[in-house]
Amino acid sequence: MKRFLYNIVSISLLFVAACAVIANAATVTTPVKPGSAPATAAPSTRTQTGPKVSSPAIQYVPCPPTLVSTGTQGAVAGGPSIVSAQATISTTGAPGPSTQNLATVASAASLRQKSLTSLVTFKPSLVLTKPVTIAVKYVSQAAQYQTPPQRYDCSGNRFLYNDPISGPANSPGYAIWGKPRLLQIFVTLTEDGAQPYMFELAANLDPLFDVSISPMRFTMTSDCDRIGDSEIHFLWYPPDSPKQVRERGFSTSKGRLVTINEFAFARQEVSASANLVFPTQAFYEKDPNIFSPTQYSVPQPDAKLLPGGGGYVGRHLKDSSGQGGCEADTAFDMTITLRAYMNL
Repeated sequence: MKRFLYNIVSISLLFVAACAVIANAATVTTPVKPGSAPATAAPSTRTQTGPKVSSPAIQYVPCPPTLVSTGTQGAVAGGPSIVSAQATISTTGAPGPSTQNLATVASAASLRQKSLTSLVTFKPSLVLTKPVTIAVKYVSQAAQYQTPPQRYDCSGNRFLYNDPISGPANSPGYAIWGKPRLLQIFVTLTEDGAQPYMFELAANLDPLFDVSISPMRFTMTSDCDRIGDSEIHFLWYPPDSPKQVRERGFSTSKGRLVTINEFAFARQEVSASANLVFPTQAFYEKDPNIFSPTQYSVPQPDAKLLPGGGGYVGRHLKDSSGQGGCEADTAFDMTITLRAYMNL
């Protein structure tokens, strides 16, 4: 029995010694020669990748609600309320908006116009649950134009359009050159999963012009008097006074340029309905003696200044009293510019 226990103890000691030898072998490092760099482990060729992250789905972010004040009204219990827009009525005879989002955007539309410029705007900060897309089509006798679709923006949307002064030459639209016209504006609102909604706006456009006429340049091409200067009386009807003739007297001779500053004219933002006329002119020579003529005539204005174009205007005139051998050249410059309003 004693021998048996001895054998068991011996085997256990041998096992413990073997384990210690194995542990020491695992911690032994290769000796490094003096002056040499320490050994490093070879880099791993495995590619390490992080966890896959899927990009989040694009979500519609609605506009933050706008708190609306009600003037002098006191605070309401529970805080200020959010005022939402109401649906507009379609002018095209089509059914009304099929969703509250379409109705809200439609009721936020407004129209301004001046000259041939129109501006359709949509109020900012509308409370929507889904995105709404806006497209605008313009139709007039001069042209048609379709805007690229725009998604409703929280800061509001602006659609600015300048109708051309006319259609192309040799087209029916050319007859509208510079004249008032009706502009029809068709607005189409779309929302995913809903029936598109279209409504119509209309604007009566009246072109506005800036008109500028330079001073008159008057040059005698002959001498009315054989001796001395000619005593000229120059007469004209201004554009804004077709029934009241104006006159300027001066002395001159053949070849001398005389500038008549009183002839100059300027108006801004004027419509054809103002009935400005093309200025007419005449002159006569009158000496201070009994033999001078006393009869003369100035052509009555019979042409509208607007709508029209500018440019150089030159005339060759004869003495309107009938005095022979008394002639002159006149000239002035006229500028007519259609007004457009980019910041309407």
